Amino acid sequence: MFRQEPLFNNYVENLFNLRQSSPKNTPINIIAKLLLNSLYGRFGMNPDKADHIILGDQEEKDKIFIDYDIKNIVDLGNGNELYSIVPKKIKDKEILDLLNDDAGSSNMLISVAISSAITGLSRIFMSLFKNNPLFKLYYSDSIFIDVNLENIIQS
Repeated sequence: MFRQEPLFNNYVENLFNLRQSSPKNTPINIIAKLLLNSLYGRFGMNPDKADHIILGDQEEKDKIFIDYDIKNIVDLGNGNELYSIVPKKIKDKEILDLLNDDAGSSNMLISVAISSAITGLSRIFMSLFKNNPLFKLYYSDSIFIDVNLENIIQS
């Protein structure tokens, strides 16, 4: 069950204020922007992260297909190949071990519910600006309009 709570209010407000108070294109402003944008992606990321290995021996190349799903192979041009690999999930116990990993190395703390909520709330908020007769919208990934935003949204 997903319960809506303001989990990230302080995080978002602090980074937003830091971004607003820093000149554009300064490291602080850029880092704050990246951290704000990365919050959504962190919860919606794919749990099947690929590892990478370089192999040159044909026997090793043949064996890797037994234990791994191969996501990509790049020929390095010198007899070696770069493999992007994901371990095959053979048993249910292996999956449970990944989810219950106390060290946190495999437990990626992914929540599709949180990423979906962020996306849904963002779409609802952005819908206030699309096709609104009070101003002209130039761009909607960020809000670029022909009037001062503070005049439209009162805190």
